[in-house]
Amino acid sequence: MELERVGTGCKEISTKFVGIYLDDCLSWKEHIRMTMSKINSNIFLLSSNKKLLPFQVKTMIYNSLIKCHLEYGIELWGGGHTKKLETMQKRAIRHCYNASYTAHTNSMFIRMRTFKLKNIYEYKLARLIYKHHTKSGPSEISNLFQKTCQHLP
Repeated sequence: MELERVGTGCKEISTKFVGIYLDDCLSWKEHIRMTMSKINSNIFLLSSNKKLLPFQVKTMIYNSLIKCHLEYGIELWGGGHTKKLETMQKRAIRHCYNASYTAHTNSMFIRMRTFKLKNIYEYKLARLIYKHHTKSGPSEISNLFQKTCQHLP
């Protein structure tokens, strides 16, 4: 299936469809850029109030204003260029713990009981494949998969 741009000389490099920015190359760069912009403003909220708010409130802010943007549609765009998003996620976690900008975040992710961006992507993909395999997912998505091994049921 070949995608065609509508019109010639279009200024728009992407279009927003159900909250996800698509471009004609499916590079996800515009979507990731827009997600970074949303997350950055919420990180500012965390950083400017990190000494005032208790940990539980900062965790709620992270989960409701940052994590939701990281998770939305990640099955589509998560294999893209996400290094900057991973850095932003770590920065947000550090603000939750009032840690220095060079502090290691592995133990913070564990204590906060949240996944790193790469793990969110892997988990969501595994869940999608499981739903396809058990036929509990939407048939429209299942029709996109095809069996490549004959020994699988």
